[in-house]
Amino acid sequence: MLCWMAPLATVQAQETSSAAKPATTWRNFQLPILKDPFQMKYSRRGLELQKDDGRYTARIRWRVQARYSNPFDDDPRRASQFGVSAPDHLFVRRARFKVEGKLFGKLMNYKYEQDLVAGRMIDLYFDFNLQPWLKLRVGQWKSVFSQERYISSGSQQLVERSIVNREFNVDRQSGAGISGRVKAGKRTDSSYFLEVLGGSGSNAVYKDGSPMIVGRYQWNLFGKEPEVSSSDIEGVEEPEAFLAIAGMHNRSRYTRFSGSGGGQLDGFAAGAPGQYSLKQVNVEFLLKYRGLSVQTENHWKNVYDNIRHIDTSMRGSYFEPGYFPHHVWKAFPKEVELAYRYAFVDSRIGVPNDLRQEHTVGLNVFLEGHTNKFTIDASRLSLARAAQSNLNDFRYRVQWDVHF
Repeated sequence: MLCWMAPLATVQAQETSSAAKPATTWRNFQLPILKDPFQMKYSRRGLELQKDDGRYTARIRWRVQARYSNPFDDDPRRASQFGVSAPDHLFVRRARFKVEGKLFGKLMNYKYEQDLVAGRMIDLYFDFNLQPWLKLRVGQWKSVFSQERYISSGSQQLVERSIVNREFNVDRQSGAGISGRVKAGKRTDSSYFLEVLGGSGSNAVYKDGSPMIVGRYQWNLFGKEPEVSSSDIEGVEEPEAFLAIAGMHNRSRYTRFSGSGGGQLDGFAAGAPGQYSLKQVNVEFLLKYRGLSVQTENHWKNVYDNIRHIDTSMRGSYFEPGYFPHHVWKAFPKEVELAYRYAFVDSRIGVPNDLRQEHTVGLNVFLEGHTNKFTIDASRLSLARAAQSNLNDFRYRVQWDVHF
């Protein structure tokens, strides 16, 4: 197919040059490949195809996230993991293949995403846009329980998510959900999400216990729904913010979830069907305004062992501001953002000296928004101990994340 597409692309390139159009740059180039019956072009947005004037579309992209970490990459959680010497780590943290678009005009959207490092499907879902206040989703996706996890790893403000993420995220699940936005532009502008999920993690069908139920209410404070990303790259001139509360209930053999599926928190044995009942609440806030972004989450989680009749409660929180200094200091590069994060996890409320904390400072260089950026961060991670001094570790990381 490429042998007959190439001459067509050459002809179109000649026609474009003869039209005396302004020269393109690496930031805005477009390479037409086909015109009829399909329209196809390649740009910084990826390879885009459409038919019937956009009634059917597909955007194909690849993404690579290369990272250097020293002296380790994963967050230490136990005393035995602190102070461990390890060689420098240069590796591909994530590599993804994505296809997304729409079918039948605005009626249906879809997304498929494949993890090329782990070799597994991570997203496959369809959205039916019935009304602005009612959208139906079926398939597998990241639950809209917490913004830190729901935000793509390519749209994060720092190299990786906080220490809160492992204990409290709901991650990807299969199921169905409804969502919508009501009173758009009004003082009571709100978004809602209600999901009925399998509760067994990604790439797994409903197995035991009861379905996972996730609900979320989001108040869009200034009458506009903020974009789901960490940084205020656009430098919005009017503030955008939300205040949200979410809840989750599930009973299964698992106490936590990750991209690999269901698993166990530290200190919990592999579960029997329906052994663990989980209840979680998350209250979060996001603000963007003139280069400033602030996001925070506050989590509470209860795990009840239905076999051993043991009740465990935990909590965690993070606070993460970021700012583009160019907004007050014009000589500062406008592509550069500074960020900071504080986070803590109390894995056993009422049990002293088990508090983990994180302090991270970072710098982003946005070459092309979140689709092409360099991130550098440095962290101080600590663990409290009974009758002993706290354990501390330091880590720094450099990362390049690019879509093409």
